Amino acid sequence: MPKSKNETNDEDGVQKLKPADVAEFVAALEAETEEETTTDGETRTVPVTIEAPMSTKRRRPTSEGVPEIAEVLTPQPPEKMQRLEKSKKHFPWGWLIGIVAVLAAASVAGFFFFNREKEFGNTNVQLTIKPIASVVSGSTMSITIEYQNLEPIDLARAELAVEYPEGFTYVSSDPATTSQYQNDFVLGTIRSGQSGSVTITGTLLGAVGVSRDFSATLSFTPSNFNSVFQQRSTATATITSSILGLTLAGPTQLAPNGAGTWTVTYENTSDRDLSNVQLTATYPDGLTVTSVTPAAQERSAVWKFSTIKKGAKATLTINGTVTGSIGDTLPLKMSAGLVTSTNTVELQNEQTLLVIIVKTGVTTAVVVNGSSDPLTVSPGETLNYSVRVTNASDIELPNTTVTVTLDGVGLDITKLANDSKAKVTGNVLTWTKDQLAALANLTPNQAVTLSFAVGTKTQITVAADTDRDPNVRATIAVTSPALVTTTNTAAQPSTVVLTKLSTALSLKAEARYYNTDGQAVGSGPIPPKVGATTTYRVVWTVTNTSSDATSFVVSARLPNTTLWTGKNLSRDAGDLVFDADSRTVRWTINTVPAATGGRLSALTASFDISITPSTDQIGAVPILIETATATATDSYTGVTLTSPASTLTTELPTDTKAVGLGQVVA
Repeated sequence: MPKSKNETNDEDGVQKLKPADVAEFVAALEAETEEETTTDGETRTVPVTIEAPMSTKRRRPTSEGVPEIAEVLTPQPPEKMQRLEKSKKHFPWGWLIGIVAVLAAASVAGFFFFNREKEFGNTNVQLTIKPIASVVSGSTMSITIEYQNLEPIDLARAELAVEYPEGFTYVSSDPATTSQYQNDFVLGTIRSGQSGSVTITGTLLGAVGVSRDFSATLSFTPSNFNSVFQQRSTATATITSSILGLTLAGPTQLAPNGAGTWTVTYENTSDRDLSNVQLTATYPDGLTVTSVTPAAQERSAVWKFSTIKKGAKATLTINGTVTGSIGDTLPLKMSAGLVTSTNTVELQNEQTLLVIIVKTGVTTAVVVNGSSDPLTVSPGETLNYSVRVTNASDIELPNTTVTVTLDGVGLDITKLANDSKAKVTGNVLTWTKDQLAALANLTPNQAVTLSFAVGTKTQITVAADTDRDPNVRATIAVTSPALVTTTNTAAQPSTVVLTKLSTALSLKAEARYYNTDGQAVGSGPIPPKVGATTTYRVVWTVTNTSSDATSFVVSARLPNTTLWTGKNLSRDAGDLVFDADSRTVRWTINTVPAATGGRLSALTASFDISITPSTDQIGAVPILIETATATATDSYTGVTLTSPASTLTTELPTDTKAVGLGQVVA
């Protein structure tokens, strides 16, 4: 008999029953029953005996290959078949089949109903890596990966896989990862509407200016699918600087064949050790390296360090000489990098120093009146100069010439004192080997000192704006056939020393009974009389010479015997006030211009005061106003200016009509 598709043979050729055989057997039982009517009118089910499945019989092959039935194995005992038939009579098979059908229909209907409401589209599962603006190579950094389930169903068996770029070293994460490569995160089930994040902390090493990509993949199985879905996100980090600090310092100007020493300082600014660090020097044409400390590993230009401890700082030095023409620029470059496993160097820092070849060798130091700092003097003072010229190069300077040119509004060349016997032509002083033998050939480090003195003008007349802010300027130049320039830098061929002259501020105070035209400006008896009141007029006049005087103030105090009338107040500029508490008169002006009292009119202020003498003042000359003092600031030199005026009495020495009439009479 051919085998059914639900039958299999065991090792002894015995056919075994599959689950489908059992279902087929039960169906056969139902099909082989029939109903009969009893004598009392009841209906009953009568079982029909069927043959047991062939799977209970063992077959063995014949010589022709056709199996024949050898024997029946374990036939069903009659008593068991009777019990089966009896139970079948009483089991409600119709109800069972109906209930199963209803449940199956409900399940199918529910599947279609609920899946119509909760459809999964894989478009509302979000995965983002927060943007990473810039990274310092070797420093600690963090990336945050955010995920959110906006689908209407849950996402089961969710896992996040992160791809780290080259040079990234994992340090920690939240949540933690248990994977071997520390880049897989088991998230479990992500409920509908749920969001979360994974933060990964580590360090990223790479060349400055290089970008590195971080990628993340979220894998999950929707609750109404058996398939695995994925979402992917990528973010880029750009390395903008490094924890490996580097500085390069040394001379930037040298004479041809001049020697220099350059210092390279490197530093690990991070909180962890750095491995496989390499420093590389790039020497320009024209720079010959004579020694390096510490010794380099390759060509006096490469230093390799297996480890630089965290926070460590060290230096190395490069010694060399330069050759070339005046004005040549030699770029000395130092770079710091990290050596990768493939023996490439990732640049971390780079510094360049430009060395300019200039004709140096002479220094000039000038002292005026004992000071090497800029100096301010009053008009009429003498300037004492000391000029020291030194050959600071490594070559001799033959036929050296030193010239000093004097000029400026404040110069009085007629008061020149030529102690060093310079040749004088107008306002130019010249020293050669004819005046000083040492200038025939200045050897290296040899110095000569030249001295002279010159006067300044006592009176400065400002006839034009070019006469303002006077000074005396001394320009010192040193020449030799061996020199192209005259000082130690090509940018400053001469030394200029400027001495400023301060402006002359002057205050004049006078009391009058009559003005210059002979008209009475006062009142009452003159000479003053006991018990009678006499009024006088006080006039203040200010002049200024060469520079503006700012914040000008004049103040004077009235004695107790003098009264402020408050009448006939007049001023050309500023404010004039009287403080009764301190009995002080004040005149203030923002600026008294240069040439006030010269090219410009003098500025005046006037006011009236009075006295009423007592009997104990008979024969006396009473004080009208105490000493007045003017103060201001020189806008050119910054010097504080002061000018006092004399005390005023009833004597009136400048009033030609009232002079001699100051004594009090009875």
